[in-house]
Amino acid sequence: MSGNFFLDTNVIVYSFDEDPKKEKIADAIIAAALLSPVAVISFQVIQEFCRLALRKFKSSFSTAELEVFCRSTLYPICKVYPSFELLDRALHIYENHRINYFDALIVSAAVEGRCKYLLTEDMNDGQTLEGVTILNPFSHEKRLLAALPQLKLP
Repeated sequence: MSGNFFLDTNVIVYSFDEDPKKEKIADAIIAAALLSPVAVISFQVIQEFCRLALRKFKSSFSTAELEVFCRSTLYPICKVYPSFELLDRALHIYENHRINYFDALIVSAAVEGRCKYLLTEDMNDGQTLEGVTILNPFSHEKRLLAALPQLKLP
């Protein structure tokens, strides 16, 4: 299993956002993820997205709509599943880097997915944790395009 970038839940959520710039960037990232095997998400990302899509979106998904979205978009790029090793590494990351435990789980999943970049808005942009560089895809388009040359932004 190998991927250039790991998508945090917030990137997927922004593909349904009211901010057109963030929505377009998120859509382009998801399209690139589906077209080539360069992206990774974890089962945790699917769980978090489902919780938000069912209750927190301005226009919530029906369960049928959510199942279709998961099958067509999220399942194909989900390559990291819960394991004891994933949790042990997350505890190590939590203790050594003093980040939120759920963020530590995301970083642990990115490490397991052999990702070079973690695309997220929730952590320190530019920071490298356990060999994974945090990249905020919504704040540095040039850096995003340099890191992910396969990405086609509108």
